[in-house]
Amino acid sequence: MWSIVSARGSAQSPEYSPRQHLINGVINRWRVLDESAGPPPPAQLRAHSKFSVGPSKMKLSLFLLLAVCAVFAQGSQSAPEEPKDKGDEAGEPNDKGADGGSGEGDGDGKQDNLNTEQERLTVLSLVQRPFVQTDRQGDYEGLVIDLIQQFSDFLDRPLSLKLASDGQYGMSDKGEWNGLVGDLLRGEGDIIMADITITDKRQEVIEFSLPYFNAPLSVLRLKPRNYDESCPSKAAGIDEILEGIYSGRNVKIASAGGIIDHVFEDSSYNKLQTLGNYLDLDQYRLEVDNVDDFVRYVRENQDFDAYFIHEMPYSAVRADTQPCDLLVTKLLGGSFQPENQFGFAVKKGNKELLRMANMFIQKLSASGELMHLEQKWFNKQC
Repeated sequence: MWSIVSARGSAQSPEYSPRQHLINGVINRWRVLDESAGPPPPAQLRAHSKFSVGPSKMKLSLFLLLAVCAVFAQGSQSAPEEPKDKGDEAGEPNDKGADGGSGEGDGDGKQDNLNTEQERLTVLSLVQRPFVQTDRQGDYEGLVIDLIQQFSDFLDRPLSLKLASDGQYGMSDKGEWNGLVGDLLRGEGDIIMADITITDKRQEVIEFSLPYFNAPLSVLRLKPRNYDESCPSKAAGIDEILEGIYSGRNVKIASAGGIIDHVFEDSSYNKLQTLGNYLDLDQYRLEVDNVDDFVRYVRENQDFDAYFIHEMPYSAVRADTQPCDLLVTKLLGGSFQPENQFGFAVKKGNKELLRMANMFIQKLSASGELMHLEQKWFNKQC
């Protein structure tokens, strides 16, 4: 298991007791006395070896030894005092709620310690470039990894990352959920932080935060052999697909997570719904597991026109990397674009964690940090 620990939570200051206060006072008093005696004359310095101790030094050392013994004798006769929060000493509630915690006790007067191992939150996610990926050393990095690190600091508590048990986002089969959603429902984690799409079906069983990323739908394909880079095509992806079908070319359409059926059946996309009723989608369907499988397949099989309908982030990051042989376009023309939204998710009823997640997203949005992260991880190479 890979862990991210808050920088502030991992550097706890030591407890400061009254006994330590007395000892430090004695030491400081000894230093004052020693400095007031002044340095010995040069001749005396030459007479002493480096291990010898002068009379004044010996008196001060004996004074220090007796004082320290007295302090420890006094401390052994009384029970140590329990450390208190500053808020308790002032008779006021702890103000951690402004930075992440609720600031409320658990009913018996004891304040929550957000930095104990018992209070560690488990974040559920999965590997999907560039949200979560590995670098050359095998360490995780990506847009979501940056968000997890910042969320840990925002909450001032440690977080642990756990990947989805089956590598899926979450779909329901007769009421049984797999992927990240299933892991969350089974209590294997506290919060999903991933590029998971907010859908009505998922909202029936889990609660989503505010969206942190908008993902318009796009079409990914191989660049045509005669493609002119100086005059890029402005045709919408769906228009290119229909042109290929009407002209009798061998057209194949692929997607991930049932996006094809969602796009062509959703009544909010009237034009696509009409086409979905007219076309036999199974006739044109290309079965692949994900966008990377699609890219490998079309590079090896170029005897048909293949199109992959997916959210723009996944298409763009592959089209903008070497060998720059892929083309990504918007799904529809015009200003209206069907899009999905990504958010965090918690179990139903976890209102406090959901509230903190929403505050965190609002803070990053207002500061421009979300836009900065998007620019950082979606850098173009082509």
